[in-house]
Amino acid sequence: MLNSRGTLCTHNAAVETFEFADDLSDEQLKQNYIVRNSACYGCPVACGKVVKSPDGEYAGKKLKMPEYETIYALGSMLDNRDIVSVIDGNGVCDLYGMDTISMGVTLSFVAECLERGIVSQSDLGGRVDFADGRGMVELVKLTAKKQGIGKLLALGSLRLSQKFGADSHRLLYCVKGLEIAGHSARGIRPMALGYATSTRGGSHHDTRPKYLFPDDDPGFEGQVEYNITSQNYTALGDSLIMCRFVQEKGFGPVIDKMTASVVNYVTGWDGDQRELDIIGERIYNLERLINVRRGLGRRDDTPPWRTMNEPIPNGPAQGRYCSSENFHRMLDEYYRLRGWSQDGVPGQAKLSELGLR
Repeated sequence: MLNSRGTLCTHNAAVETFEFADDLSDEQLKQNYIVRNSACYGCPVACGKVVKSPDGEYAGKKLKMPEYETIYALGSMLDNRDIVSVIDGNGVCDLYGMDTISMGVTLSFVAECLERGIVSQSDLGGRVDFADGRGMVELVKLTAKKQGIGKLLALGSLRLSQKFGADSHRLLYCVKGLEIAGHSARGIRPMALGYATSTRGGSHHDTRPKYLFPDDDPGFEGQVEYNITSQNYTALGDSLIMCRFVQEKGFGPVIDKMTASVVNYVTGWDGDQRELDIIGERIYNLERLINVRRGLGRRDDTPPWRTMNEPIPNGPAQGRYCSSENFHRMLDEYYRLRGWSQDGVPGQAKLSELGLR
């Protein structure tokens, strides 16, 4: 779906359509690899799947299916059409407790730095290539063990960029040092501001992506308000320990009367949707205060350079990006509506209003 809309980040997010997206599709997985559903206890959604591959690193063994974010990070971001290598890379990451998004995006960053001559193979003590699925699996193992080039890859993309210097920062796809998930910061309009103001960095679990855009460009109108509403909503859901799929598909994408009704039934409270929104806002402000104490401010609320300077070059979303002017205008308005200073620090009035001082 995202590829058909021109928002599937490919080749380290330099482009946003992948010629071989069908090779990584759910149809491929369902037809050739999925053996059964898996679920949290008692859940009717069963979003997890178990797969078995006929060849590769885990030939004949049953593994957790790679989710969309993994397919993007170990797949299209690396120009990798080999679904078996994505299954294998995901299996290695699971075994060693590594995040597949950060792993894949770090690899694609290094691959583009090599491609552009910013760093050399001799500098790294090894290679990272696009369109090399089997090589990717070996690099994941080296990273887990911090062996050879893996010792550098284990630093993650931001710290690698600080080592590489030159214009490598322009190729980063991270916010606050966290590599960005597979929902285009350029093509999916809320996400430039959403990733930038996420308390975790490049996470799609603070501001939630809107998938079903109209064919024309929705622009920036209303994005600030959407981000605040969505962030309050996800903060509430995290605190309630609710599955995001159940929360969104069961109750909708915003805090509403149904959400309040369910919370009241479970807890015995008698709150309404406005009270729940305030709870979400309080949590998000508290998270922001923790970040401020750690030294983060406006300079850290910044999307990737490419997002603000390089329009999507081709495909259905051709021309979309978030210019620095548009971004800082939205950020100013976001801070104002949040009741934060222009450096992103929650104000005393807002903290009093939320009972945080």
